Amino acid sequence: MKHFIKYSLAVIFIIIIIVAAVHIIRNAYKTYTNEEIETEMLQVRAKAQLEFEKYHVDNENGLKGEKIENSEYGIEEEGNFFKWTKETLTELGLEQNLLKDGEYYIVNYDTEEVIYSTGIKDEDGKEYHKLSEIEELLEKKDDIENNETKIENIDTETNNTENENLEGEDTNDGEGDAEAE
Repeated sequence: MKHFIKYSLAVIFIIIIIVAAVHIIRNAYKTYTNEEIETEMLQVRAKAQLEFEKYHVDNENGLKGEKIENSEYGIEEEGNFFKWTKETLTELGLEQNLLKDGEYYIVNYDTEEVIYSTGIKDEDGKEYHKLSEIEELLEKKDDIENNETKIENIDTETNNTENENLEGEDTNDGEGDAEAE
């Protein structure tokens, strides 16, 4: 009977470790992917800025991408919207891009906003498509992680101070007894 309990506890412990490892790895991969998407969207915005500047210098160059109407894609704001596909990115020198078949970016040349067709999801399942929203989301996540690190550091410092105070009290008690005699 004792062996059965030991083995059961060992199996439960191993399952808990495996579940925790899978959860940690899955979250790490998701964060990495979100940061990769943000980085690529920043590259797309930089390319769009360059193309828009070239267009102002020489109107015959034209703006890259397929001109779209904002209403077609559920975009409420006004602007100069162009759809950038994998082919557009390759043409502009971004051969190593993250877009899969059917995915695209929408570039607003007027506001320099970039919209990702697929978007990313946060832990609550809310979707973010605009670069400005994704930047804000990842910035908040970094702030939360930094605050957790600060709390851990404060807890460690507090424990160290308490330990030093306790050690000092033991020393003082011994000295005080010697002086009283």
